[in-house]
Amino acid sequence: MAQGVLSVKLSELDNMLKRLPGWIQMAEDTSRSSLQQEIGALSQTCGNMASTLDGNLELSRGEVAATLAGMYRKIQEEIHTTKDELDGLTTHQTPEDAAEEKALLAEYALDFAVLASTRAVLLSMEAIEAQKALTPEWEENPFERSKTA
Repeated sequence: MAQGVLSVKLSELDNMLKRLPGWIQMAEDTSRSSLQQEIGALSQTCGNMASTLDGNLELSRGEVAATLAGMYRKIQEEIHTTKDELDGLTTHQTPEDAAEEKALLAEYALDFAVLASTRAVLLSMEAIEAQKALTPEWEENPFERSKTA
């Protein structure tokens, strides 16, 4: 059962990751005013996604969901605090230094996203393995199973 949900979630992640290069390319190719509008729209989308995730965590019956909800809120608070601090720092920096700081933040955010995505796949594989452990026929040789299918 969870395997199907995990496949859907992985597909959603894959679709989102495929869109990222296009967004970056658009940001590089568009005017500053258009980019500011896109930033506003994407910021609103992020807020909506965060609210949805938070709501889903709150409604979850799983014991781990409460822990995840707390951790998620702390991470969101830290992200907002760090961004606010960065915005405050940029007022005292040259425009070049401020742009460099923002680029560095973006670079690390992408690194964290890659790590988070990889960790999500690892957790998914572990969940699937745990479900397969409940079903003895998954212990057989997969080549033998595919011959009989």
